[in-house]
Order: sequence, then structure tokens, then C-alpha cells
Amino acid sequence: MNYRSKNFEFRQASLDDGAQMLEILEEPDFQGDLSIIYTRRPHPVISFKAEGDDVIIMVCQKVDTKEMVGFGVCTIREHYVHGKLEKVGYLSGLRIKKAYRAIPFLLIDAYQELIGIIKNKDITWLYTTVLDDNAKVQHMFEKKRKSFPYYIPISNYRVFCATTRLKKKFTEVYEHRRAKKEDLPKLLDFVNTKGRQHDLYPKITAEDLLGQTKLNLHYSQYYLSVGIEDDNIYAAFYVWRQDARKQHILYEYNGMYKFLKYLGPLLPYLGYPKLPKEGTELKYYYLSYYAYEEEKLLAAEELIRYIATVNDSNYFLIGMVEEDPLCQVMQKMAKISYGSRVYMVDYIKTEDSAKKIDAINNPYIECGLL
Repeated sequence: MNYRSKNFEFRQASLDDGAQMLEILEEPDFQGDLSIIYTRRPHPVISFKAEGDDVIIMVCQKVDTKEMVGFGVCTIREHYVHGKLEKVGYLSGLRIKKAYRAIPFLLIDAYQELIGIIKNKDITWLYTTVLDDNAKVQHMFEKKRKSFPYYIPISNYRVFCATTRLKKKFTEVYEHRRAKKEDLPKLLDFVNTKGRQHDLYPKITAEDLLGQTKLNLHYSQYYLSVGIEDDNIYAAFYVWRQDARKQHILYEYNGMYKFLKYLGPLLPYLGYPKLPKEGTELKYYYLSYYAYEEEKLLAAEELIRYIATVNDSNYFLIGMVEEDPLCQVMQKMAKISYGSRVYMVDYIKTEDSAKKIDAINNPYIECGLL
């Protein structure tokens, strides 16, 4: 392929690239009131590879010195789209060293190389997310260029950060508990049936929940709301801890958080998570791979509160598109949230591909992969 950036070359990552990838991930580059380092210790290649059936990690390096200047990731997995299983790619992990970000065409060349590989993977759908704070990148993606895929915004997405000191508000309609092995057939049926109603919901298999795939999931980390009278599942949330391969390290407080940190132990009583010391790793869990009966929204709300009472983390994260009914529940429950925009990436750029993307409805984006 002919690159306009003649001093750089592209290749797929190997295990030997871990140290240079960590250096790029942990380069200070902060926006907003919380300065957080998003990293993947001890080995980013292994960490990324664990998130899909097939994972492409594209590295950009200097031709002469072989210094790595950036990388990007495409995670491929089967998801439900319009009720059917399709091969879907998620573009993420784009990192470029600050010293090289102003180089013309470098980003375009990188995407051309990555899209070239994706085209040979028979991927039907491709999507990505961009933080609302990153308006510059959103503008760049939304400007149509011949040499770039079309980025078509399909939804706004919100991640909520909530304290685990939630009020214990429970009715006597549902039993809330961890899943047992005998729940597995009913749980899989419930999660996949509800998943088919959301475009981009990932397929969950028995092998996944028995810990037999590299996703490293287990049914015992699912929590259920079960009807006391009928024993039906009405809500299911997976408690996903990923700190063994993926970490958030609090670097520094800025803005209002510089003041809030002095309130210390009082914060949980005000509805905020307890703020850790600067330089320490954040301890939390994701509520992931969730499914619930929309007509029984109370079952989902009660289950979230129950999970908070039986886990020892200071806070948890959960994300959803803003049109999800659960979003209204979390807006009342969480004091901290941040938004992103979800894009379908059209690298075919035909009228038919644009129509297909316009038909994407009610998407599910897994917060634990962002």
C-alpha cells in the first residue's frame, strides 16, 4: 500500500510490543476534572486479545528507528443485529504519542491499513465510540473524506459511575441472588432472547459462562431478579471485574474534584463514590451483559441495589444508550456520568450500506469493552 507518511510503516502487533504499548497508554494526556490513566498491565497485547474471537492490533512505527508511535485495535465477535448473529468489529484503543499527532495523513494512513485487513475478515458491521469531551475527534470523523470511512452517528451513550452505598429499597415481588449452575439454561435463554431485541448485543454461550473461552466469564458472577411467585427471571446483570488485565489509575484531581476530595469519608453519604488517593488504582466493577424485562423495570433497579450491598467495591460502572429505559433509573442513582457518541463505520460507502446503518435500532454497547 502507498502511504503518504513516508517515514512510517504499519504492522500487526506481536507479544514483544507490550512494553512500548504500555508506554503509549500511560503517557500523561488528560482532559476534564479527573486525570486518569487508562492502562492494561501487565501486558496490553494479551489484554486486548482476550476481548474477542479475533482481535486485530495495528501498530504504527518509524521506518528508521522502529519506535512505536501509535496503535489501534479492532475487536471482532458475533453480535445480534436485527435479531440475527453477525460478525461485528469494534474499533477502539486508538493511541498516538503526543509528539506525532500533528503529522499530516498519519491517522488516515493508519485507518487505511486497518480497514484493509478488516475487509478480508468478512466483517458485516463496524462501530466505534468517541467521548463527548473529544469534540475535535468527533468533528474529524463526521467530516466525509474520500480516503476515510464514513462515520455515521447512531446514538448517544452514557456511562454512569455510582456509589455502592445505595439505599436498600426492595419489594417482596422478586428474589435477588447469584446465579447457580442449574440456572444456566434459563439464564442463557433469557439473556439471548432479550439480546436479540438490541442491535450489537454480543452472543453469550454456555461455554462462555463455564469459563471455557478466553472471555474468562463465569455464570456465578451473574446476579438475577427472579419472580417469587413464578420463578421467572426478570433481570440479569453480570458483575465483571477486570483489574487483573485492565486498570484505571487516578493521576490527579482537578476542578471541582480538588475540592470534593477534602470531604473524604462524607462523599458516599452525599451520593458520590469514595475518592481514592492520587496515584492509586481505582477499584470497581462493571455491570455488564445485562438484560431485563422493560415492563418489569423495578426488577432491574432492585437488582442493581442488591448487587451494591453484597460487593465490597466503592463504586461501579454501567453504560447504556440514552434511549434505554434503564438510563432514567441510573440518572437518579448516580451523581457522576460521562457521555460518548456511537458511530457505525461505513467503509464500503454505498447507498445500500448507508441504508443498513440507518436501520440500526436500540443498540447495546458493552461498557466493559470501552
